[in-house]
Formats: sequence, C-alpha cells, structure tokens
Amino acid sequence: MRRAKKGTTRTAKDMANVPSPVKAAEENGSMSLPDVTDNDLRQAGIVAYKIAEAYMGYVEWYKKTYELSHHEAIVKVGDISPEYVANIMKSNPDRVSWFQLSSLIEADPELFKKRWTSLVRMAREEFETGQTAAMPVMEGGIDTPWARIRFLAIRQAMVEEWQPRGGIEIVLIDMLTNAYWEYLRWLEILVMRTTFESSREKGQISQSGKWQLPYIGQAESQDQAAQMVDRFNRLFMRTLRGLRDLRRYDITIQNVGQVNIGDKQVNLVGAPKSAKELEGSVGPCTDES
Repeated sequence: MRRAKKGTTRTAKDMANVPSPVKAAEENGSMSLPDVTDNDLRQAGIVAYKIAEAYMGYVEWYKKTYELSHHEAIVKVGDISPEYVANIMKSNPDRVSWFQLSSLIEADPELFKKRWTSLVRMAREEFETGQTAAMPVMEGGIDTPWARIRFLAIRQAMVEEWQPRGGIEIVLIDMLTNAYWEYLRWLEILVMRTTFESSREKGQISQSGKWQLPYIGQAESQDQAAQMVDRFNRLFMRTLRGLRDLRRYDITIQNVGQVNIGDKQVNLVGAPKSAKELEGSVGPCTDES
C-alpha cells in the first residue's frame, strides 16, 4: 500500500527535487534499464485510457471513502513516496497495475517511460523464449521447475529443427509444444486409468475366478482419456501441417532476377519471354502431400 512517512506530504512537483532510490540505483550501476524506443512508447499511448481510468478511479475512491473534495482527493492520490516508486520499478511485471503506472507518471514521467519499456521487452523475451506458451499448461497443472524445464526442452528441440523466422512461426512452434505436452499428459492419464483397471480385474479373477464387467463410470473415464489423447494428437498434426505448408508455399522476391519459392531459388536473369519457356525453366509444380 502506498504510504508516505508521517509528517510529510509530497506532491508531484515536490518529487522532482527528491532523490529517488531508483535514480540512485541507476547512477551507481546496480539497476540497468533498457533505452526507450518510439514503438514502445507508442504502445503506452494506445492504452493511456486504462491508466487514466485507474487514476480517476482512485480519485473517486478517496472522495467517497473520506468525503474529500475533488481537489483534496487529487492531492491524496498525488502523495507518492520514493519508496513506493522504487517498489514499482523493481516489482514483478505481472504485479504492476494501471494505477501504479499512473503513479509513476505523477512522480517522474521518465521513470514511467523506462518501466513501460522494460515491461514491453520482458513480454517479448517471455514470448520468444517460450515462457508465454508455458503459462497455460503450467498454471493449469503442476508448475514445478522440472516440469517447466521439460516443457522448454521440448520447445527448444522444435525451435532448433525449424528455426522459426518470425512471430507466426514462433506461435506455431508454441502450439506444437502445447499440443504435444497435453498429448503426453492425457496419455499418462489413460495409461494410469487402464492399468489401474487391469490390476483390479486381475485381483478379482484371482479371488473369484470370474471376470466382472467394469462400471459405466470407469469405462467412460477411460474413453474420455483416449479421446483426449486422440484430440491432441490431431491438433499436433494439424499444426505441423500448417507450419509445413507455410514453409512450402512461402514465395518472396529478393530482386528482379531471382525468386525464392520455399527453400529453392529460381534464377530469372534473362527471363524467358513465353509462359512455355518459363514453365520449362522452373519445372512442373507438384503437391507432395
């Protein structure tokens, strides 16, 4: 919670003359923040309304809770301590709120720019390294260091094989990893359910010499697991075909004399005048599915 020291009341103007712990950390080299780019700041401008909404929401909260005037509530919201600013700068990215960003704007617009830029770049790194893809399957299951390392190892193997060339291919690699991970999870569940049922049947046969039909619920649970295994297998194969087709039909023109079709190059220097001659130089087009 944002608290100033007793006996002090700092406004946004006063903060300009207060030595910020974050600024001191930057000066002595203990904190390294990335440079600001125009594209990063453009993204901040697009969501500026969210920051404004959070700011006005706190103003209204102070007015209703403490029966303050509009001006008094604004002064309260603007009462920002250097410690609070430092906490915003070093807190986990998923803990930073819209109101905290509005507080940075009040305290020091330059710090807001740097914090926003760092959040954008951390999000990019999380996406490019597979952490974003891991979030749904990890948070929906057991997120242990070993589980996450296994997930990222599978993804890294696919990245090394396919060498993704941009955002679309990274997304497809992530979808492949998620599909395969869920395929393995449901396969484990299927094996566990069928193995347990098999052990139970063996025990019954050894005791009574007879085999009993499984309960409907048991048969349904095994069938559900088998369906999920098949579903994620088909999802994996469909995504793999999409990635393959994206590479197969990727056509780019590097210059007027060369055309790249997939991973093949066709030299068009002194290009033939007729379509028949062009067909002969490229060769027949076939779809090897």
